[in-house]
Amino acid sequence: MAEQTKKSENISALLARTALYLISSMLILVACQTENSESKNLKSYYFPLEELKNGLVYEYQSLIDSTSEYWFYKQFISGDSVMLLGQNYDRHLQVRQFQSELITESGARLLELDLFDEGPNGSINTQVNITSADLFSFNKMDSTEKLIYHVNWEDPVQKMGVEIIKNRFQNNIYQMDFEGKRINYLKVLLSELVSIRQDGHLDLEWYGEEWYAENIGLVFYSKETKEGEKFAYKLIKRTGIEAFLEAQNFN
Repeated sequence: MAEQTKKSENISALLARTALYLISSMLILVACQTENSESKNLKSYYFPLEELKNGLVYEYQSLIDSTSEYWFYKQFISGDSVMLLGQNYDRHLQVRQFQSELITESGARLLELDLFDEGPNGSINTQVNITSADLFSFNKMDSTEKLIYHVNWEDPVQKMGVEIIKNRFQNNIYQMDFEGKRINYLKVLLSELVSIRQDGHLDLEWYGEEWYAENIGLVFYSKETKEGEKFAYKLIKRTGIEAFLEAQNFN
């Protein structure tokens, strides 16, 4: 009984820290505004904000090895601004990435991106510089249009500079089976350039795709280099945060 009580207290503490970080991180965003108008035709393919009022953990499993990625998504509203908050956890349930997105009439744009790593004296928080913030368009785009995502940062642990430029192109609507149902998804094609400065300069080119399912959001993503390096993840379940922590046997 004492062990169960301690476990519940630890889960409550983690939930409190998560909520505190999410709320404090949003204080700089209260001036952001979003327009009120009817949804565009592709909005339903992005993350369903109404379902994310209390937050859900999206668990993505690798198709190459046995690893998993965990993302906690939650809707956040401040005044007239509607935002989507995301936190990435590692297998030890440590936060490795935090991001906030502004949801507008036309799509989703990145507002803030923070990375977390372990340094010699504990966790190190690195705020990423955002040059171009486009993540997802609610408007149908033709083959000549693209969304540009451009960020850079200085990694204090690896002692290197990193720059990422992603171009996203809408493809078509397809169908897939998920959780026993036949659902529609939007395929988005991706080209990515990763530039690393560390005792020289290294450029890595990636090509891949992302699948956004109707009323679910991102259900699959993959990319690979010309040299054959690749990864691919699929969504296997969505869980409330408390149930997720219980299932992970957090203590």
